[in-house]
Amino acid sequence: MTPEQKKLWKCQTCRCKVPKTGNLNTPIRQPDYKLTKPPNPSVEKTNTPENNITIRKKPNNTSFNMTLSDDSSFLGDTICSEERVNHISNNPSLQNLSELIMHRLKENNKYIISEIKNTIEDEIKKAIYKLKEELEGRTNTLSKQNEERKLEIKSITKKIEDLNKQNEILKEEIKELQTMKTITEPKHTENNSKKIVIYGLTEQHNETEWELHSRLIDMFHEILNVDLTGYIEEIYRIGRKNTKNRPLSLTFSEIKYLLEKKNGCFGLRENENQG
Repeated sequence: MTPEQKKLWKCQTCRCKVPKTGNLNTPIRQPDYKLTKPPNPSVEKTNTPENNITIRKKPNNTSFNMTLSDDSSFLGDTICSEERVNHISNNPSLQNLSELIMHRLKENNKYIISEIKNTIEDEIKKAIYKLKEELEGRTNTLSKQNEERKLEIKSITKKIEDLNKQNEILKEEIKELQTMKTITEPKHTENNSKKIVIYGLTEQHNETEWELHSRLIDMFHEILNVDLTGYIEEIYRIGRKNTKNRPLSLTFSEIKYLLEKKNGCFGLRENENQG
């Protein structure tokens, strides 16, 4: 019960003790329509003395329902209390209050949803900004590394160009040296390519060609450590006999073997000249 209903509520015993006014204490008379109209069993049933007895409802034992206690009276359904009238008059205000609460709840839900959306958008913006910063930092480092690689490639290409220039210079120098070698290299004719002349070799009296041949082989073997056995093709003295030692001409079958030892031959010529 509301506080207003509690204030208006009166004890039923006290109400019964109050003297009645008018014809409230007179017994109920039968209506006049019984005499003129045919009897109606339903009407007769409603007008029985038992129907004047007040029947009260038993309250529920499980739980106390506020709405039922407000709507129903403790005295029963036959007595119309003032509290019920006041409650009926207050129903529109309760309905308006529930509508107001629903409206406020909807507005609150909308506000909460908008706040959640704003926070989600802020978090997404922060994450995107962070990713953007990371990408910019990585791109900056990659661009710096790219610039460094470009500088290294430029230096390497410059070194390669310098090496190519040096290579060309060396090639030209090698060509010049080859041409100089071909110019300074002595040209031997076919006739003289197998002959050498020894000066200063002592000429012995009545020396045969065989003895001279064996003496030359021994001399080359001792001085130059060269074995000319089988390589001497012809041997003879140049000029007429006189008191001086005539030059000795040697013809070899293979001059290549002797040309490899030509430095020794020149030394032999100097030694013979000194002798």
